[in-house]
Amino acid sequence: MAEQGLGVTDAEASASNGAEGEIRASSSRSPPSRSTWLFVRGLPWGSGPEEISAFFQPLTLEDVTLVNGLGGKPTGEAFVRLATLEDVTQALRYHMQMIGKRYIEVWESSEEDMNSRIKQTGVRDFSSGLVRCRGLPFTCSAADVVELFSSFGISEEQVTLGIHASGPFSGSPNGEALVNLGDYATAKKALAKVDMMTMGQRYIEIFLTSEAEKTSFEVPSLRERAEEVAEREGESLASLAATCLLRARGLPFSTTAEKVAEFFEGYSVEPQNVLMLHWIDGRPTGEALVWLPTAKLATDARKALHGQLLGKRYVELFPPGPTEVARALAAVTGTAVPMWVGGFQEMQQSCPAEDKAAAQSKW
Repeated sequence: MAEQGLGVTDAEASASNGAEGEIRASSSRSPPSRSTWLFVRGLPWGSGPEEISAFFQPLTLEDVTLVNGLGGKPTGEAFVRLATLEDVTQALRYHMQMIGKRYIEVWESSEEDMNSRIKQTGVRDFSSGLVRCRGLPFTCSAADVVELFSSFGISEEQVTLGIHASGPFSGSPNGEALVNLGDYATAKKALAKVDMMTMGQRYIEIFLTSEAEKTSFEVPSLRERAEEVAEREGESLASLAATCLLRARGLPFSTTAEKVAEFFEGYSVEPQNVLMLHWIDGRPTGEALVWLPTAKLATDARKALHGQLLGKRYVELFPPGPTEVARALAAVTGTAVPMWVGGFQEMQQSCPAEDKAAAQSKW
């Protein structure tokens, strides 16, 4: 009678027993196998295997693999492998501990996760001995960087100055440089000696970097294009600048290199060929220097576009003067250049004397 009162049928009882059996079977299954790999995030960009190993002391790391971000950029991320699962448990206690002023995240991972990430963005390899300098004065030259690293006997050929490849400061120095010291051991010594040294009134930061990050220091296509034309025409870059360069005045202050390139549509001008000019405080001057592939295109563009509208402003186009040529050459070759131009300040460090003499004959 009690069973009837509860209204439990044989089918329901059988289903209930089956569910209980499934629960018991599920609870008896083995948990997913753990891996001895961990994912570490938040590392200082210049951190190498030694710094990561020191962070986990007294634990011993069997392997350290740093990974790149998109385009070879640093991410502050790495995968590390420990010897045992017990070590993994101990290592997870380092989660949110600090290296310098940075909190470091430590998460469980797997070799599959690491291989997938490497396939996407690649390994961050410091073996080539490259270091990245940040915080350089905008007027810094390759010779100044060589002097900064004077203890390591480098030449200017081992220095690549960083340049804004696009945007409102296109062609201007970005305060960074890449220095090739030849090998990892020398790069580590330079990191210890040069990091936070001063140049003028600025502290210079030094980071280990990888070959993959060299893409951000590649010279803009403007230089390659200009040198190709100069070689074909048998002229120096300065001579080329004096005939293939135009000074655009009256631009909207909000305009960009991309907009200026559109204004020159039909004359083979790319955004990389436009150098936007700014005052020393960063405000736009409403002017730009524009490289064209040939002297004929420069002449034709000036005739056709002088006095035309860009937005609501009439744009004036002029041949370059001595300062404009020097300014453009500095942007192309990566030599020192101030942030402003025109009759307000001459170049602190101009083009080579032989190039200047060649250019002056065409002014």
